[in-house]
Amino acid sequence: MKKATIAAFALLALSACGSEPGEPAAQEAAPAKVYTIGEAAPFEDKELTITKVEEMTSIGGEMGAKAGPGETFIVAFYTQKNMVKEPVDALSGSSISLIDENGNTYADDTMATAMAIASLDNMPMLETTLNPGVSSKSAVAWKVAKANFDRATWTLKVEELTFSLK
Repeated sequence: MKKATIAAFALLALSACGSEPGEPAAQEAAPAKVYTIGEAAPFEDKELTITKVEEMTSIGGEMGAKAGPGETFIVAFYTQKNMVKEPVDALSGSSISLIDENGNTYADDTMATAMAIASLDNMPMLETTLNPGVSSKSAVAWKVAKANFDRATWTLKVEELTFSLK
């Protein structure tokens, strides 16, 4: 008889786990952190910082990339720093993606990206390995319709990391 009573109480306790009207809902997972421009985010064995995001009509001067009528370049400048005691692959990890408010992902513009990297002060050489404590800077650029771009609602993503453009 005791086993039946214990089983009944256990079943009653389990059935009470459901959410009834007026009862608080089960806790949901906390939303993922959104990093801001200038804020360092841990990524693999590195620290990734989006240092600035600019809207540009041309990149790289006279011979560089130019946006057409109704278009603009969105250029994200960033640094990555080795945070471990061994060299790490600077090229490992996923690329930075530009995401609009509807979740659409935009392809980067290879020529504009190369021009943005070339325009950096002390242009980095092709660094494939970062030694401990060493930083590398780079850039990535996308060509988008100017009318669609909204800095307040678009984001940058690197795997699970999200960066606000504000």
